Amino acid sequence: MTDQSTITQRAHTWDIPNTPEAVGEARTLAREALAEWGLTGLAEAAELVVSELLTNAIRHGAAPILLMLSAAGPAMLAGSVSDGGPGLLRLPPAEPDLNATGGRGLAIVAALVKRWGVWPDSGGIGKTVWFSLTAEPSETTETAGDVPVRGTAE
Repeated sequence: MTDQSTITQRAHTWDIPNTPEAVGEARTLAREALAEWGLTGLAEAAELVVSELLTNAIRHGAAPILLMLSAAGPAMLAGSVSDGGPGLLRLPPAEPDLNATGGRGLAIVAALVKRWGVWPDSGGIGKTVWFSLTAEPSETTETAGDVPVRGTAE
C-alpha cells in the first residue's frame, strides 16, 4: 500500500490493492494513524468502518481504491473510501432481512459514525463514501438529491 501523506501528518491517503487481504492491512494502518494523532478512543469504531467500506469497494467497486483518514479535531476523525466502480450505494433497509448472509455493512457504518454519505466522482464512474466519526454517533438521515447522506441535521 502506498502512503501519500501530507506534510503535516494530520492526514494520510493510501492506495489500497483490490484484494481481500488489503482490508486487514488497512485496519492496521488506521489504528497506527489514530495512535499517531492521539485518537485511540476512536480506533475500534474506525477500524470497523474502514473494514466495512473497503470490503464494499473491493467486492462491488473497482480499482483504483483509495483510503483517506484525517484528524479533523481533538476528538474527530474524517475519512473516505473511493473506488472506480459504477453505481452509488443504497441506504440500508429499515428492517434488514435477518436470513440474509450479507448487506449489513452500511447499517453498521451508519450506527457508528456521526455523518456519512456518498459523492459520485466527476465523469460518472466511481464514487467516494465519506464519514466523520466522533465519540457520539448519530442515527438520523438526510438526503442530498438522489445521493444518500447519513448524519445529523444541522
